[in-house]
Amino acid sequence: MESIDSIPNPRNYKTGKSVGNYWEATDACSGFYVSEACPWRYEEMSLISYTPQECFNDDSLSCTDLVAYARYQHNTEQTKEAVSTFQITIFTITVLSVATMSFTRDIDNIVVYPIKKIVDIIQRLAEGPLKKSDPPKVNSIQTH
Repeated sequence: MESIDSIPNPRNYKTGKSVGNYWEATDACSGFYVSEACPWRYEEMSLISYTPQECFNDDSLSCTDLVAYARYQHNTEQTKEAVSTFQITIFTITVLSVATMSFTRDIDNIVVYPIKKIVDIIQRLAEGPLKKSDPPKVNSIQTH
């Protein structure tokens, strides 16, 4: 067995030529153990190993220590997941903001303004209890 240093790009269907490599091994990220100089985070890679079944079944082949392994880089999936999580967070913040504004307006209309109206009536009664009551002043109560 030997190491694979690169995988060429498939041929372009229009030109019939392949340009560059689809994948190239790097010294920092190749091997069974990844060095600190590898530009990718350890969480962005998966180690996949394979030992042929024949090596376990037939001792005469002397290949029990034969292990083929590859390191799969899945940072694009993690990037997509992070973008999706960000979009969900923005959507949740938007929904909660709209709900809060609507709830605040309803509280003002249902609770706060009627209480202000009652307080205004009580204040007028306290100033002159025998005086003929006038309807509450529209200016003192805010309406939306």
